Amino acid sequence: MTLRPQTQCLAPSRNFGHDQIDTCNAYGDGSCEQMLGDLRAAERFGIATRFLPGNFRGHEPENLKRIFKESLARLKAGKYGDHTLHLGR
Repeated sequence: MTLRPQTQCLAPSRNFGHDQIDTCNAYGDGSCEQMLGDLRAAERFGIATRFLPGNFRGHEPENLKRIFKESLARLKAGKYGDHTLHLGR
């Protein structure tokens, strides 16, 4: 996978004063988080992410911990700036 176009997108965003990136584990089934991780975006931006109910098995603490860890691994980040859990109807 070539990262050139994505890299060219992040630099101007930072130059215009943006310091946060919002993503979700459902975007591209995690590939958006993976791309941001490959770009090391968390070293230059705060990362806000959210988790959708269909992407994991229930709201039990062990499942939430698992998806948080998987997401952080894809993002190659040690922490989130913010995370949101979307609840289904």
